[in-house]
Amino acid sequence: MTELLIAQIFAFTASIGFIGLAVFQFLLAIGKPYGKSAWGGKYETLPTSLRIASAASIIIFVTITISILEKAHIILVIHNTTFVTYVVWVFAFYFLLNTFLNLISKSKIEKVIMTPVSFLLSLSCFIVSMLS
Repeated sequence: MTELLIAQIFAFTASIGFIGLAVFQFLLAIGKPYGKSAWGGKYETLPTSLRIASAASIIIFVTITISILEKAHIILVIHNTTFVTYVVWVFAFYFLLNTFLNLISKSKIEKVIMTPVSFLLSLSCFIVSMLS
C-alpha cells in the first residue's frame, strides 16, 4: 500500500469524525441538551456564549475537513498547499492537546468518549501530514 493511499484512508476516516463533530456542535448551538458531553460538561443546555462558540466551531470543523481531504489529494477546493499543510499540522497538535484536556475533564462523557476521538483525530492529522 502506498503512503498516499494510507494518507487518503486516514484523511477520509478523519473527515467523517470532523463532520460528526460539526453536526454535534450544530446540535449544541441550537440548544439541544447534550452539553454534558462538551465544553467541560458543566451545562446540560449550553448558555448563549457557548452556543456561539459551538456555532463557530462548525466553521473550524468544516475547514479542517476540507484541508485534510485536500492535503491527502482527495479533493481540490482551497488551492493553497501551504495553507492546507499548516491547517492540518495545527489541528494535529490541537487535537493532541484536546486529548489531554478531555482526559482531565470533570465530565465522564467527555473523558470516556471524546478522549479517544480527539486522539484518533490527532493521530490521523499527523499521519496525513507526514505521508502526503
